Amino acid sequence: YDAEKERCKTFLRTFVVGDEANNLRERLKYMDMLQEIANRARRVLEVSLDDVLSLSTLIQGDYEEDFEDEHAPGHDEWSLFARNVKDNTKRYLNLFADAADEIMPLPTSAFEGTED
Repeated sequence: YDAEKERCKTFLRTFVVGDEANNLRERLKYMDMLQEIANRARRVLEVSLDDVLSLSTLIQGDYEEDFEDEHAPGHDEWSLFARNVKDNTKRYLNLFADAADEIMPLPTSAFEGTED
């Protein structure tokens, strides 16, 4: 449990989006979302399965491979993580929630609206 939660935290802390070829700056997608949550500008952290799968060396539809061969494509740490998230989504919802709580940044702006 702890090792997988650490992978969730690493994913949330380090997943980058952006495209230098199109002059878009790179940004930490999930850390930006967590900052918005901390600032109460957002209520929900939406983790995209496509983002998780993008870390995999496997092609998205190719999850029936034999994972016994440690040298086979898709046997790296992130490919296994992506497969686990895909196959155990309900469990990983809780892992990502716990991970997000642990790495939630401090608010950077005054709260807007009223207290819940």
